[in-house]
Amino acid sequence: MSLMEQVPNDRSCQELILNAITHGIALIDAQYRIQYANPAMPRTGDKAGGVIGLPCYQTFDDQDNICPDCPATETFRTGQVAHVTRRYMPPFSPLSKAGQHKVFKISSFPIKEGDKVTQCVISFRDITDIYYLERHKEETMNMLAHDIRNPILATTQSLDNLIQGSYGELDERKFPIMAATRDTCELLLAMIDDLLDIYRYEAGQLHISLSRVDIGEVIQKAIDLVQVLAKEGNISLHIGMDPVIPPLMGDRQRLIRTVINLLENAIKYSPMGECVEIAVTSLGNRLQVSVTNQGKAIALKDLERIFEKYFKAEGTSFGGKMGMGLGLPFCRQTIEAHGGRIWAESPLEGLDCGSRFLFTLPIASTPSTQ
Repeated sequence: MSLMEQVPNDRSCQELILNAITHGIALIDAQYRIQYANPAMPRTGDKAGGVIGLPCYQTFDDQDNICPDCPATETFRTGQVAHVTRRYMPPFSPLSKAGQHKVFKISSFPIKEGDKVTQCVISFRDITDIYYLERHKEETMNMLAHDIRNPILATTQSLDNLIQGSYGELDERKFPIMAATRDTCELLLAMIDDLLDIYRYEAGQLHISLSRVDIGEVIQKAIDLVQVLAKEGNISLHIGMDPVIPPLMGDRQRLIRTVINLLENAIKYSPMGECVEIAVTSLGNRLQVSVTNQGKAIALKDLERIFEKYFKAEGTSFGGKMGMGLGLPFCRQTIEAHGGRIWAESPLEGLDCGSRFLFTLPIASTPSTQ
């Protein structure tokens, strides 16, 4: 007999379970009258049975007090689960310990007899901490977008002007230094944009701008930007491409940043003096790009987790270089947003070391000719 079969299916047992739940639960009928409310359901002190901060439920006798966006109204009308988020101020609710207005998520779940919704279960959750944490995260993202990104962008543009001779001819000895500094600024901009894109993706606000893209140009641009990092580790970068590589439909800047992340990752996890190989292969209606390093193998249990936000595989980097754990999650989000797939293989076939990161993308369709 299963554990659930051993639990008595009677009203007293159900009430024990509901009473133990830490967020408010209420059962109402089609006339918005409370049939049951557990102890966690917030209540006002001015009238017994009134629910805090909910004018539409405060007495459930005053039918003219039902809010226009009441989730129960939506559930009774459509038969679907409905949610609203509300901020409540005194006197409906006390302020939080941090002096913030209380925020609640109110959900309504249908109970049906046949096709008709006859009752609703109302869930009343205090999400104040989560709400203000999200607000803080959004403010941080805005700060990154403006207070940090814009000065770096201005510096990059000034370096561009300097390199192009807008302020006079640049000494030959200083030219490579300025160029490397400019590339480092662009890498920093790419890191900030990765973080912003991860936030946009989670908020459902990531928009991919598609155009015909030459993957060879994307890879070369990425290689140019990571050359400084490769030289620091005495890492050589080799490219291998099929003779004919068709263009693909993609967001050029985001694909460049994807390849940058994969190359930075390969460089970081490669021993001094080793080689990182980039290969591009045409596979029918898709392109496959791979980045291979000769570093320590990734544990089998971590091959999927390395694409999770903030996850860092242990014991595989050289020189103590560890990132924030956001590069590979950005790569996955970008490739999947393009309708592609990304994965990792480790160790390399026939070896006990090395890792290969691969992604596929659809090629651009060729317009038909009349």
